[in-house]
Amino acid sequence: MKRNILITALILAICGSAVTQTISLTFTAQDAYGQYVQPERVVITNHTRDWQETIYWPDTSFTMRGTTGLDDFGALDNAALQLFQNNPNPFRGATDVMLSVAEKGTVTIEMADINGRILGKGKYSLPQTGLHSFRVRVATPGIYVLTARQNKKSSTIKMVCKEGGTSNAIDYVGEVSAVSYTLKSTTTNPFEVGDEMEYVAYTVADGAEVGSVPVTQVQTESQTVVLMFTGAVAGDSLPCLGMATVTDHEGNVYNTVRIGTQCWTRENMRCTTSPNGYLSLGCTDTSSNYNSSNYVPYYYDHTQSNMPFEVRGLLYNWAGAMDTISTDYITESFSGRRGICPVGWHVPSQAEWDTLGIYLASHNEYQCGALGHYYIAKSLAAQNYWDTTGCSCGPGNDLTSNNATGFTAVPTGCYFWITVFNYSNRGAYFWASTSRSDVLAGNIIMTYDYSTLGMGDPTKDRGLAVRCLRD
Repeated sequence: MKRNILITALILAICGSAVTQTISLTFTAQDAYGQYVQPERVVITNHTRDWQETIYWPDTSFTMRGTTGLDDFGALDNAALQLFQNNPNPFRGATDVMLSVAEKGTVTIEMADINGRILGKGKYSLPQTGLHSFRVRVATPGIYVLTARQNKKSSTIKMVCKEGGTSNAIDYVGEVSAVSYTLKSTTTNPFEVGDEMEYVAYTVADGAEVGSVPVTQVQTESQTVVLMFTGAVAGDSLPCLGMATVTDHEGNVYNTVRIGTQCWTRENMRCTTSPNGYLSLGCTDTSSNYNSSNYVPYYYDHTQSNMPFEVRGLLYNWAGAMDTISTDYITESFSGRRGICPVGWHVPSQAEWDTLGIYLASHNEYQCGALGHYYIAKSLAAQNYWDTTGCSCGPGNDLTSNNATGFTAVPTGCYFWITVFNYSNRGAYFWASTSRSDVLAGNIIMTYDYSTLGMGDPTKDRGLAVRCLRD
């Protein structure tokens, strides 16, 4: 019996040495501010065996098969149904996932924690084969498993959340346009565990291609490789990296702008319905169907404005902006709520508006006057529509010097409970998601004759503009 055991062990040892080990790599990229950067391509070099390959977005995974160690069956590809590794990973609150389908029809996607508890699940009817994009939200930090199933086929990835968001959810973003590159996840080049590898990501910033800091390491296991770019890869006033425009649930398209570490919509929201269906019939300056309730989601359209509708957008009461009919007092924890914003975006909190102000105040190019005095209004204001003023640092003085950031704030004014539009061409007012009380909420104020950003707490029944911030 002992002899048989020894022979069996010897056979297992010999066979084990010939079993291939799969090394699965996932690439993600960040700039010096910790912001996610979309890698347009990743160059992979094996210095030990002298070969080089390149993968292109949206493919961010790469598989190599060596001949030592145990087989990693979990890394094998599923050509008919494949979830690509989420980006970014690890992530904070929300992350994007690409799904490739070879068959039209319904796909079920579910998210579970490491203990197998289902935290989110949805069925999605996909009318086209190819790539589809999803936004996954997680409320608490941890390791999560995302699984897609279709016609007895399945694909699974693991995700790492470093900081929780507001909810657990899986939202369908849309079909991804065809890419001219063939998605490639497995190399046929020789590889052995322990080979010296080098990884570099490339993207386009300010019209030129830039590379990340090379990562050179001995590769012994599967991992997520984080590639770092120096500085802020996407310069201020340029479209957000990888997302020059964003579309709301009605199909309205908005341009985007990167300022510091934040990504904003460049225009005011103009949807007349809400994602949850709460938004009520609006009011114009020629109509009488005004509703003064704090809690009825409502919008207002200043039809007599000299600005085109696509420029001015609509004004919303706070309930309309936040897409809620709740009459409860909502505290600062309400920050991060999507509201009427597109999927993957949210109504900024007062703290997030503060982040914008602090960043601009710390850069000379956005100051009108002494650094540190928050003379930044002109850098955010559009170059037209503002009434003129003698205040040298007000948006209404020398309009051609406005809008250094590309934020393009226009003076839409605000709508008061007395059924009139006030401060048209003289002020821009934006909601914050931060609730002060059951009747008051935070906001940001810019006026034609004042050099700084103001912060207030108007009653929630007023009509203010809404800008959205990317999650």
